[in-house]
Amino acid sequence: MFTYSHWLKLPINTRHTIATAFGIKKTGATEVANNEVVKDGYSIQAIEEALNIDALQKYLNTDETDFLVLWDWLIAAIEGRARTASPTITIANEEEPIKEPENGFVGAIPPNLPKRRGRPKKT
Repeated sequence: MFTYSHWLKLPINTRHTIATAFGIKKTGATEVANNEVVKDGYSIQAIEEALNIDALQKYLNTDETDFLVLWDWLIAAIEGRARTASPTITIANEEEPIKEPENGFVGAIPPNLPKRRGRPKKT
């Protein structure tokens, strides 16, 4: 899912290049508060309508359906970097047994630690 915060985190020249490529019109002024861009003049609705999965697939010439992967590839293409491979999920080999902790359960307190004293009494 696309959020406006992803858009605002981009450098201004990258945002302008994407807006030009996808036909997004600037409709307002840029608002800055505490040295952070609050609004950059592009309508949230216009950005979300223009940057959908179908439009990104067409622009990037790919069949990938994960929006975050497409978003990363779009930024890489605009900035002139190479695409990174889409993330893959690996499942641990079930043939390897899971090792049980020596003391019975995870997070057990070792037996030889000194006891910690509390706050000293007031005099």
